[in-house]
This record gives sequence, C-alpha cells and structure tokens, in this order.
Amino acid sequence: MNTASFFTPERRWVLIFAFLVMVLTSVPYIMGYVMQGEEWRFTGFVFGVEDGNSYIAKMLSGGNGAWLFRTSYTAVPQSGIIANLLYILSGKLTSQSGVHSQLVIIYHLIRLVAGTLAILATYDFLSFYLSEVKLRRFGLLLVVLGGGLGWLIILFGQEQILGSIPIEFYSPETFGFLSLFGFPHLSLARATFLWGLLIYLHASKTGNRSTFNDSLKLGGLWLLTAVAQPITAVVMGAVIGLHLFVLAVREFWRTYRKEVVDWRAWFYALRLTILASLIPVPFIFYNVVLFSTDEFLKAWTTQNVISSPHPLHYLLAYGLCLPFMLTGSVRLLRYHPWTGLLPVTWVLALPFFAYAPINIQRRLPEGIWVAIVVLTMFAFDRMKEDEGQSSVLLANPGNASRFRFLLYFAFPSTLLILVGGLLSTIQRNQPIFRAGEEVASFSFLERNVNSGDIVLSSYNTGNALPAWAPVRVVIGHGPES
Repeated sequence: MNTASFFTPERRWVLIFAFLVMVLTSVPYIMGYVMQGEEWRFTGFVFGVEDGNSYIAKMLSGGNGAWLFRTSYTAVPQSGIIANLLYILSGKLTSQSGVHSQLVIIYHLIRLVAGTLAILATYDFLSFYLSEVKLRRFGLLLVVLGGGLGWLIILFGQEQILGSIPIEFYSPETFGFLSLFGFPHLSLARATFLWGLLIYLHASKTGNRSTFNDSLKLGGLWLLTAVAQPITAVVMGAVIGLHLFVLAVREFWRTYRKEVVDWRAWFYALRLTILASLIPVPFIFYNVVLFSTDEFLKAWTTQNVISSPHPLHYLLAYGLCLPFMLTGSVRLLRYHPWTGLLPVTWVLALPFFAYAPINIQRRLPEGIWVAIVVLTMFAFDRMKEDEGQSSVLLANPGNASRFRFLLYFAFPSTLLILVGGLLSTIQRNQPIFRAGEEVASFSFLERNVNSGDIVLSSYNTGNALPAWAPVRVVIGHGPES
C-alpha cells in the first residue's frame, strides 16, 4: 500500500465509506445499551452471542494476567497455547472497575478499527484489477454490504432449505458483512490476507527483483494473518500456491506450442513465496504440532465441526453473479493473463475449498467473495475498448447498465441482518440480554473468587459467566467445553 497516495480524493472516499459502514454496524449495539436497565443487562452482542461471550472471557483472562490461551469453558487441565492473542492482549487494557463494560467497549473499538482496515484492503484489491473508479466503488459496496439471494427464502417464509438457513445469515467467510458486524479477528485477518496477496501480485506483475524486501513484507502480513486467524493463513498459502501451479501449467503449454516463454518472472514469484513463507511457517507448524499432540486441543479439534451446507446454498449465494463472472473471467484473462489467473482459479477452486475433507471446511472459502466481485465487476470494466464485440452483455453501455441493475438484489440480506439485530435489542430476551439478578450474582463471584476457580452451572449460565467473572465452568461453549 502506497502511503503517499493515502489521502487522495479516492482514498478519502473509501475512508468516509468505511466510517459510515462501521457506524451503521454499531447502531444495534448502541441500541442494546439504550434498552438495558436494572431488570435486563445487555451482553454487548446481537448475534453469535455464545462466541461473543467467549471472546470477552478471553479478554478477561488476559486482563487477569494470562499470556497463553486456556479456555474458561472446561474444568479439564490445559497446558496453554499461543492463540487468540488479539483478545488476550486487548484485555490487558482494562482497569479493575467495571471490567465487563470496559471489555465490551474495547472489543467494539477493535471491531471498528479492524473493519476499517478490511474495507481499505478490499478497495486496494479491487483497484489492482479495475481501472474505473465507479466500478471499484460499486464493487466495494458489493463486497461489504452484499449477500446472496437467501433473502428470497426468508421472504417466502421458508427459514430453512436443504438443512440450514441461507449461508449469508451465519457464515462470515462466505461474504463479508458479518465479520464487520461482529468478528474483529476475521476482519483483521482478511485485511492482512488481501494486502499480502497484493504484494505478491504486484511483484509478479512488475517482475520486481527486490526479493528480500518483498518477501519480508509478504511474510510479515502472512504472519499477522496467522496470528489473527490461522486457517486464513493456510488459505492464503493455498491461493498463492494454486496460482503458481496454474501459471506453470500455462507456461508449459505455451512452451509446447513453440511460443517464446520467459520463466524468470515465474521463478521470481516462486522464490518470493518460499522466502516469505519462512516467516509464518514456524507459527503455523507450532499450531499443527500442538493441536496434533495435546490431548485437550485434539478433543477441541474433534468437537469443532464447521461443515459447509448443501452445494445449492453456494449456488443461491453466488448464483446472481454467475453470468457476470463468466464474462468478466474471459475479459480479465484477455487483459491480464498473468495476474488475472489468481481470482479466476480461486473461484474455480470453490468446491474444493468448501468441501475439503476437514472438519472446518466452511472456513476455507474465506475471501473468495472478493474474487467473485472482481470477476463480476470486470464484466463492465474498460467497455469502450471492447466496443463491437459479440457479447450480448457488452453490446452497448445501456445494456450493461440494465444488466448491472440485477446486482442490487445482493443487498436485501444485509438489510435483514441489520434489522434483525435492531429488533433483537428491542425484545430484550436471552441470550442477548441477561437478567439483572443473574448479572449481579456474576459480579458477586467476580469480587469473591480467585481467578481460575471452577463453578458448576448449567450450559446457559456457563456460557455467560466467564465473560463477567474470571472463573472456569464445566460446560458453556460447544467446541471449547
């Protein structure tokens, strides 16, 4: 990212847009605090409350002196692991009075910053491929606020189809808005992921020979991605590796056809990737070893099942963009045959990511929505240069504008998510709110127990309690208990 151009008019537009989006995502949370009283206390979350409480519990453990992650949701002994550093370190910013409220405020401040970074990184990635500013901006709207056609299922009164609700309503990896709305570690990981890909792409495109500097920057961002969300770092390696593989196949094919091929750029990109990977690989290897050998972490891995839904859910999610993606892919490969292969092969690999034989397969399509939007928007980019082509979509700018109007059907799902968040705060029910007497008992425990003491409780109580008091419970969180 070029800091010299950070405050150009185009960059200022992105910053203002990011500010407005993150303010919008904060409205339901502000409403939650407005609606709380002595009878009902707001947890600080309007969706994914179980996970939200666990993040606050991790922050509370950090505020009480922890440097290694040990879950509060089991009485089983744990050795500890370097994980969830974003939450453990941020917990150290609190004082001892009003800890829960402070932790929630800090959490959402981090969410605002991480969300802004994710939006900036997304715009930079779109700008690498798209030449027209208006398409970059509309593409950013799609990535940040877009979703699938799942809202049609809700509209017709069918909350579930083929075994689950539409994927945009619960999977932050599939699109992007849910990460901005509630998961700062995912937003931060996406930002560093996309900026890392940009460093790789710029080096590949320009044939820059400053291997050490580029490797240092790419490796640093790769490591930050691994710290924020380790599985995203694995996806980053898979995307770059896939691109290198397809480029090699392309160059071999050109060699077979007796074309002049210069392999130096490919070998530079390979060398850059290998050197950069040396920075995050020790941390990733550390995680692999511990999760493979530590008995508690092995049990956690077994329980942490995050399966992808029926394939038709992905078609419902991304099908609206499919005709534009096909046109955009053909055009992108014509204008940018080298770097254009990255989003094209990434999107084509969706079935392999989404249904990989691992128990967290739904995490693997992280960021693929950005690649889909790149291909979708490129169907309309540089149209004057394609004037006279036979494609119906590109016949004339008027037709293109009418076709592009269809993409506005990607926004209602996000509107439903926001409205749902607001309505949930008005209703003041569990688990978004907790009874005032219950929170008073949590506060009593916070003052009168030692950090790490074990409390026997129901699952429901056990999920919330460690967010208020530095105790451990027997059960309270699906994967962690």
